[in-house]
Amino acid sequence: YSLLEKETGVAGKSLINTFGDKDKLFLKIVEMYHQKAEGKIDQLLTPPSRKGIIQFFETLDQPGVDSPDNYGCMGVNTIFELEKVSPAVKQAVEDFGELWKNTFKRGLELDNISDPEAKSNFLLGMFWGILSHIRLLGTAKAGSSMIQVTSETIQSWKCE
Repeated sequence: YSLLEKETGVAGKSLINTFGDKDKLFLKIVEMYHQKAEGKIDQLLTPPSRKGIIQFFETLDQPGVDSPDNYGCMGVNTIFELEKVSPAVKQAVEDFGELWKNTFKRGLELDNISDPEAKSNFLLGMFWGILSHIRLLGTAKAGSSMIQVTSETIQSWKCE
């Protein structure tokens, strides 16, 4: 709790009184994280397209304010701990992944890419994988080769 106390300026039992139990607090954080992702989607993927998806992936190894160095850690850490969280937290994290998957799928559908369901699942897996690799090695550049291969793969997909 000490980090939460420091970051929120709320101490001890007031932290629980202000935010509720740990699950409620975590759900609030996931909601804020989800909103940040929606802003990123609006910034990079409006309207969704194959080109936009490639551009999005190519931003993942760029350190900076809006990079995974700053927004990928919580998502990555949480997806690896889903068996340890409440059903409500698990659902919130799954919804976060669905937000990305559905955005990728819409972009593929708008560009008439074949089998958008399977390919959007692949892209979500690559997104989590790249962020995990970045997190593991501690530098955004760690994802560069995975991003390059992902971009080349997306470019190779044929339209229907």
